[in-house]
Amino acid sequence: MLRDETLIEKLQNSKRFAEEINKRVEESKITEAQIDQAREGYRPVAFSSSWLFFCILDLCLVDPMYQYSL
Repeated sequence: MLRDETLIEKLQNSKRFAEEINKRVEESKITEAQIDQAREGYRPVAFSSSWLFFCILDLCLVDPMYQYSL
C-alpha cells in the first residue's frame, strides 16, 4: 500500500485541498464578521426610517388630504 505512488499523491493532494478549504473558511468567517459590523451600522437608520414611514402612513387617519399630499 505504501508503494502505491498514485494513492500517496492523491492523499497529498487531498490534504493540500483540505488545508486550502480550511484557510478559505477562516477568511469567510472574517468577512462575515465585517459584514455583520457594517449591517449593524445601518440599524439606527432603518429604525428611524420605519418609524417615519408608519407615522406618515397613519397621517391619513387624521385627515384624508395627507394620504395624497405626501
